[in-house]
Amino acid sequence: KLSESNTLSTKTIDQFIDSIKVYPNPTINGRANISFKTAINKISIKVTSLEGKIIATNNYYNTANVELDIPGSAGVYIIQIATSEGLKTVRLIKK
Repeated sequence: KLSESNTLSTKTIDQFIDSIKVYPNPTINGRANISFKTAINKISIKVTSLEGKIIATNNYYNTANVELDIPGSAGVYIIQIATSEGLKTVRLIKK
């Protein structure tokens, strides 16, 4: 049985997810920044097209900021950001 002190509330997870910022959106040069309030041990990022084709996957360690290059042509891409705290999905426009 877990005590309340050992569990994360939905509110805490939601606050963490909301604190992840992806900018600029739209991006003109295909470069986007992803920032977190504090350094994260492991961040997994997957970029897919709207059709579901995987464009890129990367892991980052012990950082609060990631500079992400979106390869390929202009369009809308799905950025999936996964950490031990939760998962955030963002639609990113590349002009």
